[in-house]
Amino acid sequence: MDLSRLSCRPLKGEDAEPWLELRREGVRDFPDGFLLSPAEADAMGVAQAQDLLGFGAFRGLYLDHSLIGFCAFRRLRRERLSHRAELGPFFVRQAYLGTGAADVMMREVLSEARGMAGLRQVELSVAASNGRAQAFYNRHGFEPVAVHPGAVMIDGIAQDDVLMQYILPEASP
Repeated sequence: MDLSRLSCRPLKGEDAEPWLELRREGVRDFPDGFLLSPAEADAMGVAQAQDLLGFGAFRGLYLDHSLIGFCAFRRLRRERLSHRAELGPFFVRQAYLGTGAADVMMREVLSEARGMAGLRQVELSVAASNGRAQAFYNRHGFEPVAVHPGAVMIDGIAQDDVLMQYILPEASP
């Protein structure tokens, strides 16, 4: 894949329709990668998606002009938590797995994180059963710090999550 054809940018209200389609695909193809059930993903309409994207927490990964991935990245707002940010969901279309596309989006997010004054760590939760995603996050400097037993129920079955964190190399006070 020609990675020079990839770009990342914040998603806006006008991105709602392709984002909804991609999110539904992700929930369907990778149910352990999303907290939403397929019914919840299908229930969101364009107006709700426009509102959600208007908060500025979602980034899109584009191949030319086609949305092929997205992630949420948000700094915690409370004063005592503002040294932390959350990442997730993090999704790239199955056809682009292993191409370096997800690496491009992760590098963009971590670069953004490094530019945020006072931010010290980025955190995420990943299904304990998702070894591929854990290896990806580990490759980008995330380390497991805890297991949350029974964090998510999928089809009535309790699933564990692994909490991972990335400590910013030059965290400033």
